[in-house]
Amino acid sequence: MLKQASVSDLIQDRVSRESAYVVITMRRYPRFVNRALRDEYLTCMSPEPGLFEDWLSAKRRHQDHDGAFARSRFEQRFDLPPEGFEHLARLCALAAEKDVYLVCQCHTGKRCHREFLLILARRLFKAKVEKPANDYPVFESRVPEIRRKFKASRTSLSALPRRRG
Repeated sequence: MLKQASVSDLIQDRVSRESAYVVITMRRYPRFVNRALRDEYLTCMSPEPGLFEDWLSAKRRHQDHDGAFARSRFEQRFDLPPEGFEHLARLCALAAEKDVYLVCQCHTGKRCHREFLLILARRLFKAKVEKPANDYPVFESRVPEIRRKFKASRTSLSALPRRRG
């Protein structure tokens, strides 16, 4: 199953590589997190830099995590690059065999891009996912558009010559 966790869950050993595959999906690597605690670090599954900076600025200015989500128009703006889709598809396949945790700084239960990844995993790849803690009607309405973009990127990627060796 594909699940979500926070950096604090990882540091406090509520999520462990012993029982799951752990992927940090943040724009910036979290300070003080030993690399031995995670299996992968994938920035391509995090918000693009402009969106992340807008959200962080609003969060700091208003001292309101979830409010910053609305102020930065996160649901309208979040997207994945083709590389992010490839990794998400791979992690969904792995999640059929063992638990895979997507980790971010945001505390579990707060609005977070991890929940968008869970929605995309369920809707695009039919993966078994943990239910997001929040509702995202705007993002959910964008999934058909995102699906078309994903399919177009797969077509263009498959047209590229394969490397040998």
